[in-house]
Amino acid sequence: MRGEALRAVAAAGGAAVVRAAGTDAWADVRERTAELFGGGAERQQVLDALDRTRAELAAGGGAADAGAQWRDRFARRLDGLDGAERLRFIGGLAELAAAEAGPAAAGAGGGATVQGDLSVRAERGAVAGVFQGSVHLENPRPPGADQG
Repeated sequence: MRGEALRAVAAAGGAAVVRAAGTDAWADVRERTAELFGGGAERQQVLDALDRTRAELAAGGGAADAGAQWRDRFARRLDGLDGAERLRFIGGLAELAAAEAGPAAAGAGGGATVQGDLSVRAERGAVAGVFQGSVHLENPRPPGADQG
């Protein structure tokens, strides 16, 4: 997955954390975010950071700054992952954004109902989505002569 796509996924996760602070979705988003980082000491560090973010936002702290901090944390984690672990983390960020959006974002059978635009790109068998704007689906280009 290209760098800008990973950054967009990380930004969506950061925005979800900020939007959820102070709402009924907070407990779920807090737990899902911590689960992304695994267990043990790292999980506790993430929970503590989430609690600080929520408190700062409640005290009038800047949402843009908080979103950027979480975007950067998610991006650093993505940079350190490869293969299946990266895909799991990306999927977790998508679930995080859906959990923050509430029941309107949940679909039957594990799918998603999206209000607004949807952009999905597949690269080397991986799929990631960023939900904003209209939906455009394109067939992949056929392989070049050198690719068989």
